[in-house]
Amino acid sequence: MLQGIVHSISPADMDETKRAVAHFSICFRDHNDAQCIVPLINMLSRQKLVVTTIDYDKAEALFKNDDELLAYAKALIDHGDVDYYARGKAIIGRLASKGGLPALTLQHHLQYQELPKEKRCTTVPRFEELARLGSPPAMRELALMKDDGTCMPQDTAAATALLEKAAPLDPMAKGILAVRLFEGKSMERDRDRAFELLAEAADAGDEYALFQIGYAYWVGNYVGMDREEARPYLERAAAMGHLTAAEILAKAPPP
Repeated sequence: MLQGIVHSISPADMDETKRAVAHFSICFRDHNDAQCIVPLINMLSRQKLVVTTIDYDKAEALFKNDDELLAYAKALIDHGDVDYYARGKAIIGRLASKGGLPALTLQHHLQYQELPKEKRCTTVPRFEELARLGSPPAMRELALMKDDGTCMPQDTAAATALLEKAAPLDPMAKGILAVRLFEGKSMERDRDRAFELLAEAADAGDEYALFQIGYAYWVGNYVGMDREEARPYLERAAAMGHLTAAEILAKAPPP
């Protein structure tokens, strides 16, 4: 998988990106490996490419659980192509119909994004309802709104409280909370705890946290430089489509 990422380092190099896409396509087609699909979509996003020869219905059937399928749907949404967006939205709709809070929250987030900016604040009550039901992503969404004063008075302390509530079940919230701890934003600065939270978020598969931990070890930022320790984190981030992680690995000497 990493081979395909490394082949696509330069966003301006279309040939390299196409080679990466071919790598992931073969991985999926010949090995029936659904784990190659999300990186494939991420690589396509880099150049806004669309591959029509891939059996996306087959891909959906290969995912083992709703969480994997939801991650796939989000990758399609993030790509931005009209057909990809429609496919991703349809998957999210099917998953939301089962009542799963992550899918319901993502579905509502799409509705928020699709509204004109002047109407987006009408969606806040639904986010609040989902948060009360226990949706960590909804808590995170509300926290970000409170943090910058979107649709409500700015309240960084309340934002931090929501992030702390969401963090145990939401790696992205945990990563955001780690940054706040590191910077001392609306809470006492605690870099040791911040690094612990980032490591936990990375272990849970959060792309941002994987890169931050890997980069910290790679350059010796806060922790001692240890490129052997850094490499697995950067490789996992790169395999999820993180461009900077892929660039670092491509320029590094072989292990």
